[in-house]
Amino acid sequence: MFFNVVFGIGRLLRRLLIVGIVALAAYVSAGRQFMPAVADYTQFVEEKVFELTGLPVNIASLTGSFSGFNPTIQVSGLSLLVTEAQIGTATESGGLVFDRAMLTLDVLASLWQRRWVLEEFEVADLDVALRQSPSGVWQLRGVSGTTPQRVDMDELYSILLGVSYLQLSDVALRLEPNTGAPVVVDVIDARIQNRDSDHVFLFDARIDGVRQPLQFSYEGTGATLADASAYAYANIPSGDYLPLLDSLLPASIQPALAGVTTLNAGGEIWLELSNGKLVEATATLDIESLELQRPSAREAQTTELSSFRSVATIRQSDESVQAGGLAPRFEFVIQANQGKWDGEEWGTFSAGFVLRQDGELELRADSLDLARILSLTQRMANAGFIPLTQSQLATMNTLSPRGLLSNLSVTLTGQEKAASPLEALSGPIQKLSLRANTEGGAVDSLGAIPMLDGVTGYLEIEYDGETQSASGFAEIDTPSLQMNLPNIYTRDWSYDYVNGRIDFLSLFNAGLDLRLSSNTVVAESESTKGRVQFSSHLVRPLEGVPESTIELLIGVEQMSADDRYYYLPDGPRIESGLKTTMSWVGGAALGGTFFDSGAIFRGSTLPGADPATKTFQSFYRLRDGTIRYADGWPVIEEVEAFVATADNLIDVVVTAGQSHGLQLSGAKGSVRPDIGEGGELRNKLVVEGGAAGLTQHSIDFLIASPLPEGLTTTVSNWRAEGDAEVAIDVEMLLGAGTGVDVRTELSIDENKLALLDYGLNVSGLSGRVVFDTRTGLDSEALRGEMFDSPLAMQLGSVQANRVIETITLAANGSVAPEQLADLALTSPLVDAMLQQAEGVLEYQGLLSLEQGSESLYPTTLTVQSTLEGVAIAGPDPLAKEATDVIDFDLSLGFGESGQWHRGQLGKRLAFDLSFNDEMLTQGLVFLGESPTQLSVLKQNPYDGLVVLGSLPAAEFEQWEGFVAKFSENLQTLAIEQGEADGSSYGVEAFASNLGFVDIAVDEFGLLGQSFANQSLRVRPNIEFKNWLVDLAGPELEGHVEVPFAEGEMLVALQKLRLAGDESSTIGPQRKVENATDAAPIDSLAELDPRLFPAMRFSAHEIIIGDSPYGSWRFRLKPDANGAGFSALAFDFRGLQLEAQHLAVERIDNWAEQETANADSSLQPAVAPSFYWHFDGENHRSEFSGRLHVADLGEVLRANGYAPSLESNAGDFESQLEWPGTPAFFNAEHLSGEIKIDIKEGRFLQGSGGAGALKLISILNFDAIMRRLRFSDDLL
Repeated sequence: MFFNVVFGIGRLLRRLLIVGIVALAAYVSAGRQFMPAVADYTQFVEEKVFELTGLPVNIASLTGSFSGFNPTIQVSGLSLLVTEAQIGTATESGGLVFDRAMLTLDVLASLWQRRWVLEEFEVADLDVALRQSPSGVWQLRGVSGTTPQRVDMDELYSILLGVSYLQLSDVALRLEPNTGAPVVVDVIDARIQNRDSDHVFLFDARIDGVRQPLQFSYEGTGATLADASAYAYANIPSGDYLPLLDSLLPASIQPALAGVTTLNAGGEIWLELSNGKLVEATATLDIESLELQRPSAREAQTTELSSFRSVATIRQSDESVQAGGLAPRFEFVIQANQGKWDGEEWGTFSAGFVLRQDGELELRADSLDLARILSLTQRMANAGFIPLTQSQLATMNTLSPRGLLSNLSVTLTGQEKAASPLEALSGPIQKLSLRANTEGGAVDSLGAIPMLDGVTGYLEIEYDGETQSASGFAEIDTPSLQMNLPNIYTRDWSYDYVNGRIDFLSLFNAGLDLRLSSNTVVAESESTKGRVQFSSHLVRPLEGVPESTIELLIGVEQMSADDRYYYLPDGPRIESGLKTTMSWVGGAALGGTFFDSGAIFRGSTLPGADPATKTFQSFYRLRDGTIRYADGWPVIEEVEAFVATADNLIDVVVTAGQSHGLQLSGAKGSVRPDIGEGGELRNKLVVEGGAAGLTQHSIDFLIASPLPEGLTTTVSNWRAEGDAEVAIDVEMLLGAGTGVDVRTELSIDENKLALLDYGLNVSGLSGRVVFDTRTGLDSEALRGEMFDSPLAMQLGSVQANRVIETITLAANGSVAPEQLADLALTSPLVDAMLQQAEGVLEYQGLLSLEQGSESLYPTTLTVQSTLEGVAIAGPDPLAKEATDVIDFDLSLGFGESGQWHRGQLGKRLAFDLSFNDEMLTQGLVFLGESPTQLSVLKQNPYDGLVVLGSLPAAEFEQWEGFVAKFSENLQTLAIEQGEADGSSYGVEAFASNLGFVDIAVDEFGLLGQSFANQSLRVRPNIEFKNWLVDLAGPELEGHVEVPFAEGEMLVALQKLRLAGDESSTIGPQRKVENATDAAPIDSLAELDPRLFPAMRFSAHEIIIGDSPYGSWRFRLKPDANGAGFSALAFDFRGLQLEAQHLAVERIDNWAEQETANADSSLQPAVAPSFYWHFDGENHRSEFSGRLHVADLGEVLRANGYAPSLESNAGDFESQLEWPGTPAFFNAEHLSGEIKIDIKEGRFLQGSGGAGALKLISILNFDAIMRRLRFSDDLL
C-alpha cells in the first residue's frame, strides 16, 4: 500500500516536471518572441508615465530582450517634456534626462513575493535638475502647477528594497535654489543591493569646491523602515561648504549663517539604527577654518576657530528606545582633541549634555577652562553672536573668572508644559543647579568681593528663576592660595595651605544684592599662621546709591615681620590719615616675629565713603624684632614690643632692644591727631627713649642717624673710649613731607676722644653734648685734657631756617710746638718750621666746619697765642727767647682741593701758603714787616713758594744752619711718613716747592766778612738739581750754583772785596824794631782739606782791603788724602799762571778746559797744579807750574819789593813742596827746583837766588786763606 502511494506521487511529479518544462519552454519562447515587440510600445509607455506622474516625457526608443528567465527592457533617450510657459524659455531642457536605463524583472521573486521585484536596475548618463520654488519647495525643473507631496520615507524605503540591484553611474544632479548659485553634484557611482533581508546602499559623489568625493554606505536589515536595524557611514571630505550651505539651507535657517564668512570643514559620521530609530551617532569633525563676523549693522569684528579636531557622540539608550522615550531622550558628548580660537591653543576637553523629555537639560564636562570659556564668550559677544551688554561684559572682565572646573554638572530646568525639550529651554530658566570641583580657580575683586587665586575645592550653586536668587557655597582645601581685597589692601595674601568655607546669597530681582560670608578660614604659609573670617555685602540697585561693606577679622598666631605690609590697610578706599599711619607702622617694624596678634576692619569700601563709617583696630606683639621709628634713623634690634592701633591712634612700647651696641632703657612712641596752624588735621609721631652703652657706640648711633651730613661726616672719624648715656626725643608729622624734629643728649664722664682727622686726642673728657634740629649743636661743661694740659671745649653751631650752616669747636689749652706739628693738620713744610721751636704755649683755638656750602675750604682752624714760654732757635728776625711776648696768629683752611695756611709772627714774619695733597702749590713768605697785605702780593701769578723780605742784618752762617736744620726736619718727617728713602729728599722736596727767594739785606755776613747793601736771589734748578744764587752788591757780585746733594759747586764772581789791614798786603812787612824771635805758626793747621767742597771757582776781580789780588780761577777736588787744585790760573800783579784762561770770554768757560784735558795735544808741557796733603795729623803742600812774568822789576815793585831784577820776560818752571799748609809757605822750608828762563834780564843788586825766591813768596797764601776760610761754611 505504501509503495503504491509513493509510486503514485512519483508519477505525478514526473508529469508535473514535464508540464513545467513544457510551460517554461513555452514561456521562454513566447518571451523571446514578444520582448522585441516592446519597441512598438514607446507611445504607450509615455502615456502611462504621464498618467501615473502627470509629467510628460519623451522616450527615444525602447528595446526588449530576454535574459535567462527574466525579461529586460532598455530605455534610451528619456527626457522630461517642458513648455515655454513652464520654464520661461523653450531652449532650456527639462529637469530629467538620461541616456540609457536597463530594467530586469526577477520573475521568480515577483511570483514568490506577489509584487514586482527588479533583479537589476541600471541607469547611465542621468541628468536631474531640481529647482526651488519661491515657497522653498524643490521640484524637477520644468514641473509646475502641481502641489508637491511630502516624501513618504517608508514608501521610499520599500521602493528601494524592491530592487535587487540598482546602479547609477554618470549622474549629474543640478540644484537650483531660488537664491544663490546653482549646485552641481556629480554622482560617480550609486548602488543598491538587496539580498533577502540584507540591504546595502553605496553612494559616491563629488561636489563643486570639494576635492575629494563624498561617500555614504548603509548596511542593515528589515523589510520596513520601522523594522530597520543598520549601520551607516558617511565620509565628508574637507572643503569649503559655505557656498553650498548658503544655497541649500532653508530660509528659516539662513539667519544662523549670517555671520559666517568662512567655513572649511569636513568629517566622518557613524550611525547606528535599531527598530527604525537612532541609537547612537558618532561624528569626527575637522574644522580647518571657521570665521565669524558681526552683522553688518554693527562694528565689524571677526573671530576664528581653526585646526579644530573633535569627536561627537549622540546616543539614545536601548531602554529609552524600548520605553518610548520616557527615560532621558538624548545624550550628547563631544571630545575635542585640539583647536585654536583666534590663535589661542585649546587643550583636550570632554563635554556633553543629557536632554530629557521633561525639559531638563544636564550639562556635563570632565574639565573646563574658565578663562578660555570667558575668552570665547567675549569674542562671540563682541562678534554679535551672544546677546550680552557692554555692562555685563565689563562685569565679566572685572571678575575675570579662570581656573579649571572638573566633574562639572549643570542642570537646567526650563518652562513647564512645553511641547518639546527645546521649546522648554528656549524660555526663561526655572532652575539651575551647578556642582563642580575646582582646581586653580581664580576671580578678581569686584567691590567687596575679594580676589581669590588658586582655589581648589568644591563649588555648589543653586539658582531659582522664580525668585531670581542664587545661593551656594565653596569649600576650599587648597595647597596654594592668593587672596586680596584691593579696595583695602594693595598686596596679595599668599598662603601654602588654606582650608575653609565661603557661603553666598545673591538676589537679582532689583539689580544685584550679593552677600558673602565665611567660616574661620585657616591660612598658613612658611612664615605665617593665622585665621581669617569675613563677611561682605554688595548692593548695586538698578536705581539708587550702591552699597559695599565688609567686616574682616584677622588673627595671627605667628607671622614674620617681613609680611607686615600684607595686613596693613593701604588700599584706595582707606582714609588718607589711616593710610599714612599704617605706612609708618610698616616702615617702623622691619623684622622679627609677630605672635598672638589680631586686626579688625569694618566699614564701606565705596569710593568717597565717610571715614566715620570705617574703622581699623589692631594689636601686635613683637619679639626678636627690628624697628625703626623714622626713615634714615638707626634700626633697633632684639626688640620686645607691643603695638596697639585704633584708626589713627597708635601706641608703641619697647621693653627691650639695642642699637649699635646701645642698650635701650625703655622707649615709648605714639601717634596722635594734631591740628596745624591752618586748622588742618595731621597725625603726629612722638618718640621718647633713652639708652646706655659705650661712648663709641653712641657716636656710631649718631653717625647712622639722619643728622646733618656734615655733622655725621665730622664725627665719623671720632674714636671714643668710655661710657655714655643717650636721651632721644623725636617728633614728626606723618605724611606731611616736613622734617623730623630731633633732640639728642649725649652725657659722658672721664672719656677718651680721638679726632682722627686732626690728630687730636682728648682724655678725661666729661660733659654733655646736645643736638637739636630746632636750635642746633651745643655743649655744657665739656672739659678734659689734651697735650698733657687741661682743656676747656665748647661745641656750637650757626643755624638758619633749621639748617646748620657751620659747626664750631672752640678750645683753650696749652701745647708744645712739636706736639702741634704732630697733628694731622699742617703740611710737612709747616711742621718742619714748628719743630724749630721749643717750650709750651697757651692758645685759643677755633675749628669751624661749614655744612653743605660750596666753599673750596669748608673746614678752617684758627690758633692764637702770645708764644710766651716758647723759644725759637734761628736767625733774626725768627729768633725768640722764651720770655718774649709776640702775637702769633695761625689760620688753616681744608677742603677737597687742598688746604691753605696763613699767619704772622708779630711784625717779623707773615706767610700765606696753599697746598694740594700736602704739596705746596703757591705760597708767599715775607721776612720783616710787609709793606702791604700778602693777599695783594699773592695775586701775581707764580708757582711754588716765594720768599720776600727786607732785613737790616743777616748772617749767612745762621741762615745756613737754620735752613739745614729745616731740611733735615723735612726729610725726617717725610721718612717717618714713608714718603722718602734718600738723603736728598728734604732739600729736593723744599726745592720743588720753592719758586724763588728775593731778599734785601743792609748788612750781610758771609764767611766772617760783612757785605753792605747786599741783594740775594735764590732759585732752584730742578733739572740739574742745584741752587742758583744771584749776588748783587757793591762788595760782592756774581753767580753761585750749589748742588742739592753731593756734587761740585760753581762759583763765578765778578767782584769780591774783602776787608783787610797791613797783614793783608803781599810783600815785605813793615819791620818792627826790637821784635823778639817767635816760632812760626801755621794758621791753617786746624783745617782738614779732605772736607773741602768740590768747586769750580773763578773771580774776575779780588780786592782785599785796598790791595788788588787780580783774577783767579781753579778747580778744587777733595779726596781721601787731601785736596787738589787743578786748572789753576791767576794774574796777580804781573805774575801770571795760565793767564790765557783768565780772558773775559774764557774765565767762566769750564767746558773749554774739560775739552783741553781730554785732548793731550792741547795741554801745556807742565800742567799747573797744587795739592794739599793731609793724613789726619800732618799737612804737606806741593806746587808745580810755570810762572810767567814780563818785567821782573815791575812785578817786584807792584808787590812791595825793590826792583832788584829787570827783564823783558821770564818763566819760572817750579816744582816745590814744603811741610805744612799752603799758608806755611817759607823759603827756609822749601824743597824742589825752580828753572828760571829770563830774557834780557839783569840784576840791579846782588840778591842771587834768594831774590828769585822772593818772587815765589809773593804768593802769600796765608793772607788769602785767612780771608776765605775754606770750610763747610761755603755750603
